[in-house]
Amino acid sequence: MEKERIKLYQEFIGVILDSMRLGKQSVAKPKLVKQLGAKIQSIGLHMMVISSDKVVNGYLLWRATAMGEGNAEAVFKTFADLIVEMRRELIGLDGKTAGDVLDILT
Repeated sequence: MEKERIKLYQEFIGVILDSMRLGKQSVAKPKLVKQLGAKIQSIGLHMMVISSDKVVNGYLLWRATAMGEGNAEAVFKTFADLIVEMRRELIGLDGKTAGDVLDILT
């Protein structure tokens, strides 16, 4: 099951980074945005089956923030929190924070 989670989390992070790269071009590429949204939803459903409660809750919070009126900073922070929970689940990461992840990503 751990290998399946690793693959799922890598796929999720890749889709999110792809959507971030798309940025302002998303208006001109609605079909691609729809495809990325469907992929994120599919991954989220898979997470709900195989991930810990903390990862699922982190995903749901990130999704609600991203779909709501949240600003980009809040969305990025919840994404970093989710990555921390994924790492904790997989490798027992202790002591790392969302700030550490943000430092890596930016």
